[in-house]
This record gives sequence, C-alpha cells and structure tokens, in this order.
Amino acid sequence: MIGQFKKIIAISLIVVFISVFASTDFSLANDGEDCSMTIVYSGEKGPISGSTFSIWHVGSLDKDGNLNINGQFSIYPLNFHQTEAGGWRTLADTLEAYILRDRVPALNKKTTDLNGRLSFTELPQGLYLLAGERTEADDFSYTPEPMFIFLPIENEGGVNNDAIIEPKKDVVASTHEKKITVSVIKVWNDGESTADRPRAIEIELFCDGEKYDSAVLDRSCNWRANWEELDSSKKWTVTEKKVPSGFTVMVERENSLFIVENTLMKKIPDRPIESRLPQTGMLLWPVAVLAVLGYVVFLAGVIIKKHSDKS
Repeated sequence: MIGQFKKIIAISLIVVFISVFASTDFSLANDGEDCSMTIVYSGEKGPISGSTFSIWHVGSLDKDGNLNINGQFSIYPLNFHQTEAGGWRTLADTLEAYILRDRVPALNKKTTDLNGRLSFTELPQGLYLLAGERTEADDFSYTPEPMFIFLPIENEGGVNNDAIIEPKKDVVASTHEKKITVSVIKVWNDGESTADRPRAIEIELFCDGEKYDSAVLDRSCNWRANWEELDSSKKWTVTEKKVPSGFTVMVERENSLFIVENTLMKKIPDRPIESRLPQTGMLLWPVAVLAVLGYVVFLAGVIIKKHSDKS
C-alpha cells in the first residue's frame, strides 16, 4: 500500500507543476516587452464605428516596483494612492477633466472601425488613461467613461501584454429629456480643521472640453452651485480652478451631480505600491494547486480506508 500511495503522490505533484507552470504567464517573462491595447466598443444596436479614443501614458514602474507619475501629470494635486476600484474610477474622471481643460496632448488617438474596434500598439509598460469622445449613433448618444489601465494586464490567465478593453459608457436615447441641471457640491476632508481651508474656491464647468462657465463657492452658498437648462447629450465636466495649497482634489460624478472633494495631504496614509495599482483580475494558480493537493489527500484517504477494511 505504501508503494502505491507514493506513486499517487508523485503523479499528482507532476500534474500540479504541469497545470500551474505551463499555463501561467509570469510578469518576469514580460519584463521590458512592449504591450498593446485593443478597444472593443458596442452600443444598443451593435458595434459603434467612428468613435474616437485617446490614451495618455500617466506613469511607469521603476526597478523597485514603485509607480512614478510622468512629469506632465505630476503637477496635478491628485492622490494616486488608491486602494479600491471606485477610487481609481473617480481619479480617472478627475484627471480627464484636467487634461481636457489644459489640452494635454495624447500619446495616441484613434477611431473605431466598422466593427467597433481599434488598437494601440508598441506601448511601453506602465499606467495609462483611456478616454473617449461622445458619439451619436442609432438614435443614441454614447459617452465613454475614462478609465485607468495598467500594462501588462493581469487577469485570470496570468499576465498578458495584450489587453482587450470594453469601455463602460453613459447612454442617452434621443427621446430622453433634453435639458438637465448640473450641480456641484464642495466637500472637505480635513478633519474639520477649517484653518487650512480658503475662504472660497472657483469651479469651472466644461462642455465637451470647452469652457462653458465658472462659479465661486463659499460658506454663503453652502459650497454649492447649479447650472440649469443644459443639453443632456453633451459631455459635462468640472475642475477646481486652483486647488488650495496642501490639498489634493478628487471629482466624483453621479449622473449630473459633481462632488468636488479636497483632502488635506497630511491625512493621506502611506501605502505599499501593490495596493495603489488598479488591477483587472487576479491570478488563480494557487486555487489550482490547492484543488489538486486536496484531490491527493482524498485519494490517500480512500486507499488507506480500503486497506483497513481488507485488514
């Protein structure tokens, strides 16, 4: 029985190593290699052609695995120490608004073909912002949500240099209400330490990337502003014209409501780099290992039980 048990252990361990190491693509194998990003864009009635997307190379990893923000983006008082998907989505909205305001040139810009696809190739590894322009198609208005993508991409199959992206989007039907009210609320994350706050701040409102209006917010208006009778099919974004010294800014959007939050920088905790990077999935090879080892233990128990019964 002992000999038979050893054979089962050996065979099972071989299965573990073959199934894990043959199917898992490790990041070290991709180190330094160029990456690509393919956009697949579809709407209510099929692929959306003629939709323009742009990418910006926001940051790169150094040899120690630290995320370094590229110079043109490091000037913005943004917090890249995000730990949740929601935080990265809000950060993407915020950065896109400033890019549109300051007309920061994109690394590349392309338009979807008849199949609703486009590809960005020969991309160095790092953190990218993907953003798209509003498109009218099939009686609908489509506005892509900006998003961060880290290349190479990590998913259930391992680490892949070639990312397939299906952007989320806001969809407005032609029969939808034509006019909306855009609202802005200013909030402070400073532990109620009002001494560090300015007396007022200025919010800028943009329509499809062009400045539309601005408003000064302070205590007298309860740090709020509204713009009424605006075109619902347009893309509306807001920025804080000048972020107070010592604060970062995040602009969270809920439909036509914008929440502009300033956080006192000394309240931002330091976190390891692995918690800062947006991930699109997770490696599942440990699950496979545990499953196979569990199978080994199960077989061993069956053999031992049979041997005990015969005895």
